[in-house]
Amino acid sequence: MLKARIYKGIEFIRISDLNADQQKAIRAWASDDTIIKIQQDNVLLSDCVQFKDYCFWIENVYTEVNIAIEAPRKTSGQKIKSVGLALE
Repeated sequence: MLKARIYKGIEFIRISDLNADQQKAIRAWASDDTIIKIQQDNVLLSDCVQFKDYCFWIENVYTEVNIAIEAPRKTSGQKIKSVGLALE
């Protein structure tokens, strides 16, 4: 989890600071009003997300995606045992 940057009282993170997988995932999740632009020292940062939104995403959305992806991997190496049934 990234630390928040603060500019004029706004806590935010830059999407470009995330790894490639997280960048793709947060862009797919974020709505147009979630990604904000911040003008800082004559540079326009156009890939910012408020820290509160990033925290929600990392704790609720991205975590759930990782769990869903990793669950099949954990069971894929296990052998399936067959069960014999007797019918009358």
